[in-house]
Amino acid sequence: MTTVRTPRACVPTYRSAEELVLREPHEHAYELADWMQRASLTLQPVERQAWDRAYSWLRVTSGLRAISFDMAYDDGGMCAGGDFDFVWSEMMNEWQLHQVRLGYAAVAIKALVRALQLPGGDVSSAVAAAETDSKLTEWTRLVHARPLAEHLGGHLAVGASEADAPVSVAVRAAFEVHGRVAAGEVGVPEPEEGDDMILSAGHELICVGREATSALLLGGQVLLAGAVGQGTIGAPDEDKYLLDGMWIRGTAGEPVWVDEEISYKKYLAFLHLEPGEPPLD
Repeated sequence: MTTVRTPRACVPTYRSAEELVLREPHEHAYELADWMQRASLTLQPVERQAWDRAYSWLRVTSGLRAISFDMAYDDGGMCAGGDFDFVWSEMMNEWQLHQVRLGYAAVAIKALVRALQLPGGDVSSAVAAAETDSKLTEWTRLVHARPLAEHLGGHLAVGASEADAPVSVAVRAAFEVHGRVAAGEVGVPEPEEGDDMILSAGHELICVGREATSALLLGGQVLLAGAVGQGTIGAPDEDKYLLDGMWIRGTAGEPVWVDEEISYKKYLAFLHLEPGEPPLD
């Protein structure tokens, strides 16, 4: 009898903290799309079409919840569809879920750059321009941006530079992740076989796909903040109702609990965070 074992997955600290936890990508994409749907627009028809495409692709990014693979290989023998194939199928389900979602997010953010008519059409440069604008720091100094950039840099074996623009660094790394897969530079992970054991593998590939998707979505937040600051679009003129409240970052960097409502303009800086549990006192 073969034992199937699953090693500890890659979980960055910003996904396991008690407060100010980064949302899972599909939830993050949903909140970003919801903000876009409510924004006040004065775009020309061509730009409005790109905006609508960006919104739709964010909805697709959010709506993707599962992918199913069957890696069983029937060679006519007695071992067809064994433990190895089962573990491999489960690995592929999770790996490709994040890879496909990353592709959707990339399409959405590129469409957003076109909609906002940002010069050059380069996403990371556009993000850097907004991120380093001193008038926008309230919305562009996003919680976890630097740790995320550093985490992705660790996966790609490159250092995180541009200390004032960690989101743009993370966005650039995310597109590199996506490009490496598209260029055939990344192999398909397979389970590892040991003494009477089959180990699930490929955890780094799963992790980097998930974090790269989050990086692109953070880039989307910064781009929207820049557009609001420049008057290209208007922030939704309403409040976000928080069903159970949520944690946000205070002016001194401390976690602050917010009950019931927050303006959508302010929410843009925090929509990537999970609500969390309310304080005990």
